[in-house]
Formats: sequence, structure tokens, C-alpha cells
Amino acid sequence: MRANWIGLALLLSACSRHESKPAPAVDSSASPPAAAAAPSARFSKPIAATRLPDGSVVVAGLVVASSSIVAMRVAADGSAAFAAPVFDGVTWSGGSELRLLPAPDGAAVVWRGLRGGKPVTELVRLGKAGEIGGAAVDVGAAACAIDDSFAWFEHGRDGSTRVRARPWSGSSVTDVLTIAGDRDPELVCAAHRLFGLGDGEDDVTVVSAAGLEAGAPAAILRDKDFEHDEEREHDVYTVGDSLGIVRVGESGTLSVRELGAGAPSAWRTLSRKVSRDEDVVTVDADATSIVIVFTREEAEGCGGSSALSVRAIRASRFPAGQAPAPETEVLLSPTVCARDLGPFWTGPLDGSFVVAWVERGHKIEPDAGPSAPISGLAWRSLPGDPSATLQGSVQRVDLPSDELVSAGCDHAHCYAAALVRPPGSDGMQPEAIRVLSFP
Repeated sequence: MRANWIGLALLLSACSRHESKPAPAVDSSASPPAAAAAPSARFSKPIAATRLPDGSVVVAGLVVASSSIVAMRVAADGSAAFAAPVFDGVTWSGGSELRLLPAPDGAAVVWRGLRGGKPVTELVRLGKAGEIGGAAVDVGAAACAIDDSFAWFEHGRDGSTRVRARPWSGSSVTDVLTIAGDRDPELVCAAHRLFGLGDGEDDVTVVSAAGLEAGAPAAILRDKDFEHDEEREHDVYTVGDSLGIVRVGESGTLSVRELGAGAPSAWRTLSRKVSRDEDVVTVDADATSIVIVFTREEAEGCGGSSALSVRAIRASRFPAGQAPAPETEVLLSPTVCARDLGPFWTGPLDGSFVVAWVERGHKIEPDAGPSAPISGLAWRSLPGDPSATLQGSVQRVDLPSDELVSAGCDHAHCYAAALVRPPGSDGMQPEAIRVLSFP
């Protein structure tokens, strides 16, 4: 499908062939409502987005003309509720990163890059009406949020990594937990709990904290538990306040365990293995099942060019006192030719589980002009019941853009924001951000 982005009505018409419900969108070049506190803007990379509980989405991006980061709230009907400058004096540089975190009554904007000519990593609270909630706060790497606070990494002089946290409602900063200096740190935020992981030579340790109270460190993954099968990789997920880990062995064996408030569960080995032609791209879970998404290199179907299919394994979570249900494997997308896939996003909805991904590269027509690196968005919905038959087919929206980011999911929809490149543009000019919901 070739999308026409001139006006909201044409966008909805173009998408209606692929969706049961239209996808609302906003053109950030349009004038905001009279109540908006700032003029409209066009953006450059990087951009970021997050949803709010009312179904609206906050998007932010770099505005080169004003050397600022500007945020907008896009209402559920596609209208822009405000456009507010959040950071001034910013300059893009290699490694610049922009993130939006959900926060009570709004969002938090995190800018990592140059500001005032100096490298910074700062966070600013943003209310749902566009109001700025105080001065910028210095934060470190890997900032993430739980319901009552936000946390980040700070490296100590002894090589250790401290996880520091600050309540949304206060200004005090607390050192919550520490990861030893001989380990690669990872910070994961669940709904109400922080997890600090330390990847060492022979094991992975984890320290969890409920609020600002940390427990004792424990090994969640040890090489000696898999003596005859070295690790290929591992990925983590959260569901509620539990942390899950999926280990892929050199043999392709998939092993899963979870950690909640108590001790980690026993390892569970799945019957399905992943081959060397298969690459695990994301793992996630909902209340009943674990979803492992992977791509497979296909030998035929694309005339010798690159070819990937997208598949998923669903396994039941750890039912107390019950035998796990049989695992199921589903083909999410048949062979995709001449496109790079990713990143992948997932999200549980009421009655379904969505897997979405960015597709890069597309067929270039003669005299079509410069091509955007991103060709569009694709997704597939899995039924809520893991034993139910997969219905429908992969859904796609053509969305030529220079950046496409996830804004998360609520109970009914998932959301994404795109920095859309106009036809014939070379990507060197500021562009409009558009938001869509799916499925």
C-alpha cells in the first residue's frame, strides 16, 4: 500500500483496507489548538513517544531551527493538544538519544546529548496539559520508571554501578542497589519493582528492589547449570512485578525461569529449539503465556536476495501445581524479501497479543527520487487463548520515514510515532511526526 499523507482523511482512507479500525494520526505541521502554549514545529531525529492512560500519546523530537526538544500530546481523535518546548540549547551529535517515560499525570522526557555545548543526560517532567514540572534533573544511563519513582545508573569510583532512584513526588535521591564492577550492568523496571542485573563471566546475578528497599543479590543464571550447552544469548522480560529470563544455548535449547518477590522458579526447558538460521529478536509475556519471537533465514522465495520469515513460540507461564500446556509455534509473517526487519515490539491487549516490527528498505521505482530508510510498519495479533487458531494475516502500513518508534500499548491498542519523509525529499529537511494506533 502506498500511503498519501496529505491530510488526516486521506490517511484514514488508506489504512482502512488493512485495519478493522482506522488509525488516528496527526501532522505536527498543523496549527495546534488555541490553548496550546507553543507554535507548531517540524522535527528531526531523534524522536520518542509514550502513551498516556487516557489513550493519548505524547511525542517529542528535535527542532533544529530553535535548538530545542519539543513535545506534543496527540489526543485519541488525532488532534494535537499542545506543543511545548522542553529542553533548549540542544545540539544533535553522534550518540544523541531521546526517550519518553510514562509518569503520573503525564510523561518524563529524557535527553542524552549536547546541551549548552556540554554532554548531559537530563530528565524533565511534563504534565498532560504541557506544563513543565520543575527544573531538569541530572540522571545517568538506562533511566527507566516504575509507578512511584524513576531510576538510573551512576558509575562509582571503584568501578561499581549504583542504581539511584528519585520519587516522582519528591526531590530526594536514594542509592537503591549496587552492581559489582566486574559485571556488565542492566537495569529493568517492572510495574512496582526495580531489577539490577550483573552479567559476569560465569553467571548473571540479580538484585530486586520494591520501592526503595533492595533485597539480597542472587544468581538467576549460572553456566554450571548448563555444563554441556554453552550460552548463545539470553533475553529478559517483565510481566507485572516479575522478571523473566529466556536462555538460548549453543544447541538452540530454550530455557525459561521467572523471579518475583520470592526465590526464582526452577528452570523449564521448552521442547522447541532455535536453529542457527533462526534469531530470537524479542521475548515478552502476558498473564498466561510467554512469547518468544524469532526470524528465520529462508533459502527460497526471493530470487537469491535476503529473505526472512517471522515466527513465534508461545509457552504457558508457570502454573502453580499444574503441568504446563503444550507449546505452540505460529508463522507471523511469511517470507519478506529484500527488507531488514526490526526493531520488534510486543504488547498484551484485551483478548490478544500483538507483535509489531519496523521494515526497512523497499523496491525503488524508476525516477521515484530518494528513498526513506524505513518503508513501513507491520504487525500480527495472536489470540488471547494460546490454544486458539491464528486468524487473519500480517497487517502492513506503508510509512516512508526516517524514524519509527514505539509508544507502547494499552488494553485496546498499540501506538507508534513516525518521522515521515515527504515524497521526493532527501531526508535533509525537518519533517512531520505522525502517530498511529493499531490494530
